[in-house]
Amino acid sequence: KDCHGCEQHRFQLREWEERTIKDVPLGAFKVSLKIKIPKVYCPWCGKTKWLNPPFKHPHHRITMRLYGQILNLLDLGVSHIDLKKIDQILGVEADIVRDIDKARLKLLFNGIPLENVKYIAIDEISVRNGSLATEDNEATAPLMSRPCIGFAPGPNGLPASRPHGVSP
Repeated sequence: KDCHGCEQHRFQLREWEERTIKDVPLGAFKVSLKIKIPKVYCPWCGKTKWLNPPFKHPHHRITMRLYGQILNLLDLGVSHIDLKKIDQILGVEADIVRDIDKARLKLLFNGIPLENVKYIAIDEISVRNGSLATEDNEATAPLMSRPCIGFAPGPNGLPASRPHGVSP
């Protein structure tokens, strides 16, 4: 790799540090990898940095393969897989899953214009028979002219149907 400061190709090795990173579970068994990471020094610009292997996520102590599994579960859009269940399935701390989900949502919804938005409401909902039902099925409301930014995929992974008169 090149130095991020001066783009030189040569480094001086300073020290090694052992780190534990999590990988995709094998069935019911959690998998952790113990790896040694080198700390290198650039004599041209004076910067020091840790060189992470390409299979490690740049911001979390997980593998890129586990990161991909987390994204796959988050992208399913299935209402019964929440952040806590992903934590239980993959053995990853909830704050890591939450950080990955936050970054994913920022990418998905970054281009939505919000200049004329007055209110934002967030709820877990389902659309049945042209009506909007809350998760608890306490109330239904016809959706004839309410503006909506978008609909998430339904439980089977297909785009949710929109009631008559509702535009995305």
